Formats: sequence, structure tokens, C-alpha cells
Amino acid sequence: MIVLSRPATDFAALLKKTGSREPAAHGLYFYPRGRDALLAGLHALGVPPGETVVVPAYICDSTIAPLRGAGYRVLFVDVEPNFELDLAKVLAAVEQGGARAVLAVHYFGFPAGVARLVSALRPRGVRVIEDCCHSFLTRSGGQPVGLAGDAAIFSMRKTLPVPDGGALRLNTASVGAAALAAGRAGAPPVARYLATRCAEAAVAAVGWPNIYAGAVDAAKRRVRGARPAHAPEPQPVAQPVPQAPSALLARYLANADYLRQIGERVAHNYARLVEGAAACGLQPCVPQLAPGCVPQWAPLCDDSGRLVPWLREHGVGAARWPWHELPSEVDAAPQRYPVSHDLNRRLALLPVHQSIGSRHIVRMLALVRQGMAAQ
Repeated sequence: MIVLSRPATDFAALLKKTGSREPAAHGLYFYPRGRDALLAGLHALGVPPGETVVVPAYICDSTIAPLRGAGYRVLFVDVEPNFELDLAKVLAAVEQGGARAVLAVHYFGFPAGVARLVSALRPRGVRVIEDCCHSFLTRSGGQPVGLAGDAAIFSMRKTLPVPDGGALRLNTASVGAAALAAGRAGAPPVARYLATRCAEAAVAAVGWPNIYAGAVDAAKRRVRGARPAHAPEPQPVAQPVPQAPSALLARYLANADYLRQIGERVAHNYARLVEGAAACGLQPCVPQLAPGCVPQWAPLCDDSGRLVPWLREHGVGAARWPWHELPSEVDAAPQRYPVSHDLNRRLALLPVHQSIGSRHIVRMLALVRQGMAAQ
């Protein structure tokens, strides 16, 4: 049995009759990728290329590479051990770089203290964009995350089994909002996506081949990083175009019961997994979820750094983050960004999504015990 890192297609939820297939009530503009949503948000908020954006050092390079490519200057600030940004450090970076925007991340689905950043930065004319890519269904204080800042970006495929990528929500009057509503591209196709996911589910049930083995991971990285000889560098999208939601995404978003059940299932899985991991000697970063929190992963502190490779070699879609995608500027300066380096090395992220069942949790905990005993 292979424990997948992402949720499986829920055909029962797709076939359930709902009131509407159009998820307009969510107030979202959809894009192929989360990074496209980020660029579109900056444009809509009146922050053009050439300006400086303050970004947490603990982040995927794939998120900020398009910013550099589009002409933005990226200024990194190290995060604190509790995943928060220190307000004093952010203000210092804003002053140093003349920043026009700050990206605040809700890591792994846990709400971050964004309100204090907004209160300090808004009088200075600095925009705050909330990165909710891990946190689409998380609520804080009874409200969805992503409402405190000027805009929020999401990654739909990290929470829902869909081919859709990014989404953008604007919370303040924006100079470019009219352009976003003017038109959109067609929806992503679903046939190939469904076929791929069905094949993945079959492999997971059979338990072979192990799609998380080290050799497979290395091959994936080679393929993703390879470009034909003399191929031109990919050009950044200057103004990303919104797209219609796929038929799958529209159906899921119109199914309020399904979205509610995801939150309940994930919270149940999280509680069981962190309790079992703690019994094995691993310290959960967040021992107990706050009401409304729907995390993407269960982050555990693994000082050895060996647990994730062990689990992946045994068919569990565990991960580090951002792992091989720590930005090169951050990777080259561990003394300047010590917390980001430490989190990238020590955190073991175990899947807790809605497709995880009791047998998967039993399997993961058994492997955790074996891995800890082998250290």
C-alpha cells in the first residue's frame, strides 16, 4: 500500500446534485498556477514590475522566480521558529528596500498573524498579499484566512483533487480589478487529469511501483530541470490571464457538504497522527489544531532529518518543504537565514488530507516507529 501525498478524486462528491456549478460566491479569479495569481494580484494592487516585494526566506523558489523574471526585486526576511514574520524585521526590510508589497504565508494551513502586519504597513502604503496556498479551507476566528490583507492567493490543487492551479481574491479597491473581470481563458481539461489520478490510485492500491522512492524523485527532478540544448529561457507572463474553473473544481466548490467534510476528516486525521507520532518520540510543531484549521500536512520535528527519506522509500508521500526548492539566495546564506534552513532540514511533513483513512494512519505510524528505531 502506498500512502499518497495528495487527495484522490471523490466521485461521490462530483456526482452529488448541488444548487450551482459556478463557484462565483467564493470571489475568486482562477489561474493555471499560484505564481500566476501572485503576479496578477501585484498588478491589480498597483504594484508594477521594478518595485520591491518583501518575501519570507522560507519559501519555494518556484513561487518567487516568476517575480524576479517579471522584473520585481525580491527582498528576503527570515521567519521565526513559530512560522511567523517578525514585525520589526519586516518594517526594517520595507524601509531598506523601499518595498511596495509584503508576502505573508499561512504555512501548512496554520493561520499566521497577518492583521498586525496589515495594521503597521497599510498606513505606509505597503500592500500585503496573503499566501494561502496551503490553507484554502482554513478559518481563523470564524472567518476564512486571506481576508486581512489586500489580496490572497490560493493553490486549489493542494486541497482539492483538481487540475486547477492558482486562485486570487482581492479584498481592497484595486486599480486592476476591472481588467481581471474583463475576460478569462477556457477551463483546464479534466479527462487526462482524471486518467492520471485513476492510474495513481491503482498504483497506490497495488503498492508498486513506489512513486516516492529516491530514484524516482531524482528522475523527476532531472526531467523538470532539463531543457533542450539552445532552448530559450522561458519568458515570464507579464499579465496572467484568469481562466474558468474546471468542471471538477466548480462541482467541488458548489458542494458545501463536501468542503465541510474535508475539514472534519483532516482534523480527525491530524489528531490521530500527531498523537501517535508523539508517542514515538516526535514533537509535533502544532500539537493541537485551533478551531477551523484545515492543515495540508502534519509537521513533525525530526532532528535527524532521516525520517522523510525513510518514509518515502517505504511508500509514504511524506515531504520536506520547500526541500530542493529553497531559493538560491537563501540556500547560499545559512547564517543570514538560519531559521529557514533549520525548518527545511528538520521538518517532516506527513499527509493528512481527506483521502487518508485509518489503515493509512496505522501504516504511517508503524513506519514512523520502525524509522525511529532504526536511527
